[in-house]
Amino acid sequence: MAPIFTGSKFGFGRSAAVASGPITATGGSVSTPGDGYKYHKFTSPGTFILSSGNSPIDIVAFGAGGGGGGRDGFAPPGGGGAGGGAAIGTFSSLNPGTYYISIGGGGGGAGGDVSGGGSGPAGSNGGGRGGNAGPVGTSGGGGGGGGWSGFFIPGGVYYVAGGGGGGGGGSNEGNANETAARGGGSPANTYRPDSTTGNDGLDYPGDGGGFGGCGGGVSNATGSAGGGSGNTSNAGGSNFVNPIAILSATYAGGGGQLGGPGGAGGGAAPSFLPVNHPGWSPQIPTSTGNGGSANGNSGTAGVVVVRYLV
Repeated sequence: MAPIFTGSKFGFGRSAAVASGPITATGGSVSTPGDGYKYHKFTSPGTFILSSGNSPIDIVAFGAGGGGGGRDGFAPPGGGGAGGGAAIGTFSSLNPGTYYISIGGGGGGAGGDVSGGGSGPAGSNGGGRGGNAGPVGTSGGGGGGGGWSGFFIPGGVYYVAGGGGGGGGGSNEGNANETAARGGGSPANTYRPDSTTGNDGLDYPGDGGGFGGCGGGVSNATGSAGGGSGNTSNAGGSNFVNPIAILSATYAGGGGQLGGPGGAGGGAAPSFLPVNHPGWSPQIPTSTGNGGSANGNSGTAGVVVVRYLV
């Protein structure tokens, strides 16, 4: 998915011609690597406390990856989960106060090669549980959807959110669940009110593949939104940038596979790093928001990074 704006061209954090003042803030893992910015990296839920300052602030959020689908006995491997989406916004300034950080949990891997169980647990903070294998034969359940990550004020004011990836479908011997997992932020996704967290993978009731759970999104997102229940399609969640941002871009997560082909899960927002935004690369681990590979591997959690000029 092409970005709305290319951050390297517009220079996130440096291009806003606004009156500036030094920022004083706390929260997350803080670093000043010498590139002119101070970074606050969040790999678990927390708060960003802005005490003072009116300079531009950049925020990037990666959603979590979906879990991989389970194997169905003699059939090929389950599908890999989809990667999380990413969104970035530059805000001319933010009011002093406390802002909350959500970090999406990776979707749980699905059970397979066993009867009636074997699913992976739900990821923390909104990752869906992997689906159980069916009670007949050695079915493969669907992988859980990844949770969304974002920067927000409780009560519904969202600034930036990255959607979670959909879970991979369980393997099957027939024509059940031939739906590939969609990455977070894919424009093909449409918002559903049951997608605020990653949905659980579907427990398959017989000998066949379960649907992967949908990734989590944000309810007021438009355009690249997503998420539905696991028994409809394994879509990714929504990306969102508040319209007050002076610059913004959204990136779709890599897609997963159908139940059956197997293979690796999709990567998180593959067009974001490193080509378009090399300055962010040291702050975002390469494993962030990746979909779980086939045969029940869980997706990885998301990340939120805040930066401003020092």
